[in-house]
Amino acid sequence: MGITHMETRIGRVAHRRVAKLGQRTGSASLQSLAAMLVQAERFRHEHSTGLRVHADSLRVKRQHLAEERAAKTTLKLAFPVVCSSSDGNHGARRTGVHPVSQQRAVRKLENGRK
Repeated sequence: MGITHMETRIGRVAHRRVAKLGQRTGSASLQSLAAMLVQAERFRHEHSTGLRVHADSLRVKRQHLAEERAAKTTLKLAFPVVCSSSDGNHGARRTGVHPVSQQRAVRKLENGRK
């Protein structure tokens, strides 16, 4: 930003300053902003309209990226939850008693009552 500020002080055109900043940082959003500024000047459009459109497009990109990450997170969480609930222990972790031992004890009690 310091270099861009210096370029502003020497009077470099706005779209060139932003284009150079985009090249230095490698940021695609800054490079597209510079392209938008160039087109606005070339076709004599207002910068405010172009900036609104650019901001809207960046907002939509961020929203899509967030939705995509959320969908991946749901999928990543679903597998461990399904595996841990269907491992066949049916509460052995809570009671500390193996499920087969529980079944045997229940059978003995049922047979003793008959």
